[in-house]
Amino acid sequence: MQRSPRPSPDSRHLASDEIAQEIEADARRELDFIPAPLAPPALESPQVILLTGATGFLGAFVLRDLLIHTAVRRVVCLVRSPGGTDEALRRLHDNLDRFELVVSREAWSRVEVVTGDISAPQLGLDEETYSRLGDEVDTVIHCAASVNFYQSYRKLRTANVESARQILRFAVHRRTKRLHYMSSTGVFDSDAGRGIVAHETDAPAHCRGSVMGYTETKWVAEQLMLQARGRGLPTSIHRAPFILGDARGVVTRENLVVTMLLGSLQGGAWPTEDVTTPTIQVDALSRALVHLAQQPDPIGQTYHLISPEPATWSTFGHALRECGYPLDLVSYEDWKRRLREFGRNPDNAMRPLVHFFTATPRRHDRPVPDIFLKPPRPKLDTTATEAALRPVGLVPPPFDADLMAIYLRYFVQQGWLHAPPGCPEPRQTDKADSRPPIISVS
Repeated sequence: MQRSPRPSPDSRHLASDEIAQEIEADARRELDFIPAPLAPPALESPQVILLTGATGFLGAFVLRDLLIHTAVRRVVCLVRSPGGTDEALRRLHDNLDRFELVVSREAWSRVEVVTGDISAPQLGLDEETYSRLGDEVDTVIHCAASVNFYQSYRKLRTANVESARQILRFAVHRRTKRLHYMSSTGVFDSDAGRGIVAHETDAPAHCRGSVMGYTETKWVAEQLMLQARGRGLPTSIHRAPFILGDARGVVTRENLVVTMLLGSLQGGAWPTEDVTTPTIQVDALSRALVHLAQQPDPIGQTYHLISPEPATWSTFGHALRECGYPLDLVSYEDWKRRLREFGRNPDNAMRPLVHFFTATPRRHDRPVPDIFLKPPRPKLDTTATEAALRPVGLVPPPFDADLMAIYLRYFVQQGWLHAPPGCPEPRQTDKADSRPPIISVS
């Protein structure tokens, strides 16, 4: 079979320049639908919240925490569902069940489900529903995103950039709303962030040198959010790193870190580079986000929702060995060499990622993770975020060997991984069904 020719340096630069121009144009598009001056929102705690992304991993925890830990009157969940409201409700129930999140019948009575599309005009809602929610909703929490580290900016643009513009339109429709946007610390993973100490108030001037379409879309969306804030819309930006499982170990199998842990354990090797890996437990992230969304901030702030004690790859490797798994701790280059071998096994969790870690994409001169890991990495300052969270005991906890042991027990319990020699079988739990009857909420 004939191989496709390797892109030349000139063709890579041409492709990169073209995409860079598109990204810059998207980031600078004027939000002319935000009137000036903008009427400020009422200074009161949220009563009706529009939540996007409730059928995702983080969104499930945010929905649970809004219903259990706040006095919000109603949480409106915007869900894409060709099958209508009943199917959307069922998806919400199944998603909470998947992550073993229990919500009472009384709490479910405060949920309204509307079916739509966050990237479509009017969020895919009919005129009557869009106007009604425009009047009733006072706060928006925008968690929905296509989190894909392998797709290009162009493929993710609609889901992550156009949706941000549509959410901003809704935030000023009929009344001014507070907006909380879930962003990524990856906005600093570019030439603009290399080697800097990034404070919450810092915003990278560009995203040139970014290696992933996902982080490019997040940078563009942040630029739109900052423009809206400058026009008077109370817009808070919440930057999150790699999201891990909760304190019980519950996590999604589609998580990149989980996939890397499982595949490396199956292959018997882990990279020991001292590369800082900012992380946060999903429950810690959700509780912090929900708390901050309750504050009647008239302007909006930016937060770094990460553990103030970031782990390294070496931290992960030693924690895995402490849990009893036979594992060779090797250099990153040696790990990649071994990945090419153990990744051929059809049962290895990392088989779909071998290409990602070892192949050079068209726009770059080396594999994406190699560029991502290249020093000097940005250092994320959390001083202002800690000041907001410490008084209520919500500073994210550090990653340690005890948490790794909890994660590994969950992996074994789910059948994703065999227990190490001498390890007791994981406990079996009986989880009560927390779901009420499927009833459409109007």
